[in-house]
Amino acid sequence: MVTAFPCPVCGADQWQPVERFLYHRTDHTRRDQRAKGPWAKARAAFLRVARGRPRTDTIHCMRLTAAQKQRRRVLFDVWRPEAREIVLQSQGCGRCGMLTFAPRPDRADLTAKYRYLRTAAEEAGGGAGHEAYVRGQDRRRARRVYDLTRGRFGPSALRILDYGGGNGKLMQPYRDEGHACFLVDHHPHPLPGMVRLGDEIRNIGRPAPFDLILCSHVLEHVAEPRELLTRLADVLTDEGVLFAEVPLEVWAGIPIEADPVTHINFFTPHAFRALFRYAGFSVLAHGREFASYGASVGEVLWIMARRAPAPRPNGPAENGQDLDRFLHPSRMYTVKKILRQTVVPGLRRRLAAGAAAGRETERSNA
Repeated sequence: MVTAFPCPVCGADQWQPVERFLYHRTDHTRRDQRAKGPWAKARAAFLRVARGRPRTDTIHCMRLTAAQKQRRRVLFDVWRPEAREIVLQSQGCGRCGMLTFAPRPDRADLTAKYRYLRTAAEEAGGGAGHEAYVRGQDRRRARRVYDLTRGRFGPSALRILDYGGGNGKLMQPYRDEGHACFLVDHHPHPLPGMVRLGDEIRNIGRPAPFDLILCSHVLEHVAEPRELLTRLADVLTDEGVLFAEVPLEVWAGIPIEADPVTHINFFTPHAFRALFRYAGFSVLAHGREFASYGASVGEVLWIMARRAPAPRPNGPAENGQDLDRFLHPSRMYTVKKILRQTVVPGLRRRLAAGAAAGRETERSNA
C-alpha cells in the first residue's frame, strides 16, 4: 500500500482530508459481534440525515456480515499482514473532486487481492446459485445498457468487448442479436456465446478493434483508472464507443467503514467526466440515475465517450463545489437516496419473494 500518490484522475497533489477510519485485526474474528440488523441500519440512516456532513470522530465498525469479514481478511492477511491495527484517511482531490483513501493499494496489492478471493472461492461476476429475483435484476440491467448504447450504431454486426464483465451477462441482449461478444475478466466460466480473451487488457495482445466497449462497475476497483481507459481506447475502432458506469457513493463521506478493500475510487459527477477527458476521450452523453446491481439498487453515473482529443476540465473552483455538494448533501437529497436505494428496493424484493412463494405453493398443491 502506498501513502503518497497523485490523484488517479487528474494527477494533482491537492488532497483534502475527509474522514478517519480505524480497523483492528480482531474485528473480523470475533464471534460475539453480529452484523447490523434492520433497526441498526435505520438508526444509521437517521443519523446520516441529521448530520449531513462527514464525521469528525474516528470511525470504527465492528459489526460485520460474513462477506465483510472475508474482505477484512484481505486488508490484514494480504495487504498488511504485519499490522494489528490500521488507520485509513479518506481524502478528496481539490482539483477534480475524486475521492480515495491513504494508504491506498497499488496494482500489485489488487492482483494479490483477486488471487486471494479466487482461492477463497468467492463467486464474482457470475450468476451461479443466484435467486430468481437477482437474475431478473441482471436481465433488466443488461437491457438498460443495451437501450442506452444500441442507438449509437447502425444495423451492421458489431464487435463488443465487456471489460470486467464477469461471465458476460451484460452483453446478452447483443449476443441474442448475433453480435460478436468478447470478455476480459478473471471469471473463468463465460456464458455460451461469449469469447473470453484473458484476465487483463495488457495480456490479450492486439485483437481486432471493437465497435463497443462496456466497462460497467470496474473503474471504482482499479489502481490506475486513467491508464485503463487509455488502454481501452487503443482497441476501439475510429468511431467506436466506450460505455462506462460507476456507483455514486460519495455521500457525506465514502462508505469504507465496513469494507475498505472492494472500492478504492469514489467519483463525483464532475470527477467522472474529468477522468474521460484526461484520458483523451470526448464525452458523447452522460447521466445519473438509480439502477440495479445484483440484488442491490444504488445511484450510478454513466458515460458514453469516443476516442478524441478534448480540452481538459475546468479549474478547481467548479470542481471544489462539486465535491462539497456531495460531502455536505441536502437533507432532501439524503432522504430521496435512502428511499430510492433502500426502502423501495426492499419492499419490491419482499413482494417478489412473496409472489414466488405463492407460485411454489400453487405448484405443490396442484
